[in-house]
Amino acid sequence: MTFMQLGIFTTIFTFVLLLFPYRRIDKRLEPSVEWVMNIVNEECPKKNYFWPPKIIIKIAEEPSYSYVGICRTNPVMFVIEVQEYFYNLQNHEFMNQLLAHELIHCLFMQGHIKQRGNLMNPEFQPLEDDYTEEQLREFAKKSCQKKSE
Repeated sequence: MTFMQLGIFTTIFTFVLLLFPYRRIDKRLEPSVEWVMNIVNEECPKKNYFWPPKIIIKIAEEPSYSYVGICRTNPVMFVIEVQEYFYNLQNHEFMNQLLAHELIHCLFMQGHIKQRGNLMNPEFQPLEDDYTEEQLREFAKKSCQKKSE
């Protein structure tokens, strides 16, 4: 395939994705995704965050011990994967925290913050829902205000 053909293919593929949005969220993760997005939407009423036409949030198909959860993005989609091993071990507060962490990466392009007790700490210490919610609201509020300016 030539460079020009690749460019044409990419353009057509992107156009098709924009015309036909695609959302796939694993049923087991829906409650946590809904909890996070309700908070984000309260703090970002203009929805000025990255919400691409294709979204996949799932339990990882292949086990990996190099991450608990991961967010991968490109201009037309994001994919969040959660390791099944950790999903099976943890409670709803941990899943809320993990999905909040990964969605902050995807929605606001926020990196890690290596600070004890911070929601975006990659070392992932369990936080209670109240504390996760407080930090999530703060990240959403700050990020949406920056994008509005």
